[in-house]
Amino acid sequence: MNKSDIYVIVALTISSLLLLPTFSSASSTPNVSISVKGVLQYPALDPSTPINKGAVVYGASSFTAAEISFIASHFTLLSIGFETSTSSLQGIKSANPNMKILGYKDAMGMATYLDDWTTVNANESWFVHDASGSRIMMTVFGWYLMDVGNAGWRQHWVSYVNSKINSYDGVFTDDVWNTIPDWALPNFDKTVPSSVIARWHTDMMGFLQYAKANLISGKVLFVNSDEFDTNDYLNIADGEMIEGYEHAPWGSITTFGRPSIDVLARKSATGKIVWAESGMDTTGVSQTQIDAMLKYCYSSFLIGMNGAKAYWGWNLGGTYVGSIPNNYQTIMDTSMGQPTGAYYVSQGVYMRDFTGGKVLFNPSANSHTVSLGGNYQLLNGAVVSSIVLALWSGEILLSLT
Repeated sequence: MNKSDIYVIVALTISSLLLLPTFSSASSTPNVSISVKGVLQYPALDPSTPINKGAVVYGASSFTAAEISFIASHFTLLSIGFETSTSSLQGIKSANPNMKILGYKDAMGMATYLDDWTTVNANESWFVHDASGSRIMMTVFGWYLMDVGNAGWRQHWVSYVNSKINSYDGVFTDDVWNTIPDWALPNFDKTVPSSVIARWHTDMMGFLQYAKANLISGKVLFVNSDEFDTNDYLNIADGEMIEGYEHAPWGSITTFGRPSIDVLARKSATGKIVWAESGMDTTGVSQTQIDAMLKYCYSSFLIGMNGAKAYWGWNLGGTYVGSIPNNYQTIMDTSMGQPTGAYYVSQGVYMRDFTGGKVLFNPSANSHTVSLGGNYQLLNGAVVSSIVLALWSGEILLSLT
């Protein structure tokens, strides 16, 4: 998992109660435009669609009985390290047979502290090298850049995963980059050859195709990727995380530029597992701001999710080690019933109707007064027939009947 905000960000001077906008970089136009563009091409959700919840917890060799009970009762998808004990995994599965548990392995990065370092270190051809033949390190995360087009690296990666995966449902494949982007290049300690950059996307697709074909039968290949504009990797894999959906777990309240509703709707319409992971850095922010951001991100998820395999997760501070409590928020269990159709745009905001209420989402720089066509109850208990939806905000409305 990326633990620094490595995507395009723009700092804003905003008041303490403003929420995060969802803009394209250096633009006043929302990342998801308020128009009918793309809205009608996604089908209504199946009436049986549940609200699935995912959690990311790394660095745990085992879980206590209380942690096992909490995980099993609050989540249905879990990404953890391959170091977690079999007894803990069995305990979670026993308490919740519907739980999917994924073990973590990076696709393109290799660190010296990993337990397969000795084997990898002895195979120089598996590494990407600069023009002088030196290995290249990503200084932000402390791993060496591996050649995903190299047959030996691919074979080792799958062999390693297969040796660990028996007690897991699949592998969470991190850093499945769409390309080697401009933001990353200055963070490598040496120059990545242009030839490697040019072949990266094709090589990564080949890597995923090889992994999918050679994983132990029945195991899930799940990727964490920044391919927000395409489904190339998702079409090969069994599922994909949209990390930093609406707002990144490591991002401050003054950063924006994250994927939003249209991305989630398109990807989850494929029928693959799609996990939207939101969050925020809590440094210097109030609980009111945290609660507002939480509702902003979750409202967007409810509007954009499409199908029974859409999951949502929340993380505070970008800390993925020992962060089980941070992964769950009570808003995730708000009783909305089932969606009655696809999302739409009305009165300048995104909307979606549910059997138990209505969800609104405003990713624009303007507030909108919205007539609800009836009485609804806010999460704080207030009953309203219209509402002023502030800029960069979401609202969850409950039916009174």
